[in-house]
Amino acid sequence: FHEGRLPEDELWNKGRQLYSAHRCNRCHHRPGEPESPFAPALLRVTTDINPEWIVEKLIDQNPESAHAKMPSFGMTREQAEQVA
Repeated sequence: FHEGRLPEDELWNKGRQLYSAHRCNRCHHRPGEPESPFAPALLRVTTDINPEWIVEKLIDQNPESAHAKMPSFGMTREQAEQVA
């Protein structure tokens, strides 16, 4: 028994939210859980996006970045350029 919420409770809740939001179960399956949908197609992304920005985003190793919405994939620059 404890009064109030423990700090660990908040970490677990945040982890669950991130797991869902980032579609982690596309690769990390848990028994009895349906897979998340595929990531959205990028076929209609406007052409004014700078390809170098995409490369930098893919190789960004700083999860604390203010704009970190993608997990770090540990890509090399060459791999990120191929994907971009």
